[in-house]
Amino acid sequence: MARVRVMAVKLATVQGAWPVPRLGYRAQLYSDDGHELLWTCGHEHTTPVEAHSCGVEQLGNPSEDQQTA
Repeated sequence: MARVRVMAVKLATVQGAWPVPRLGYRAQLYSDDGHELLWTCGHEHTTPVEAHSCGVEQLGNPSEDQQTA
């Protein structure tokens, strides 16, 4: 079994727009001991909840569109 981890990633900001960097979120699956990265989501999500749901969905469908790190 694997564990889902959600990581925040800094997204590019538009010059002169919002002064605070925008964040996106990616799901990652790690081995039970937390040391081996098994899978990472290939796209950013707008909320941590969306990213977590993506990781949980991947746990249920391990053969679908896997992107290993």
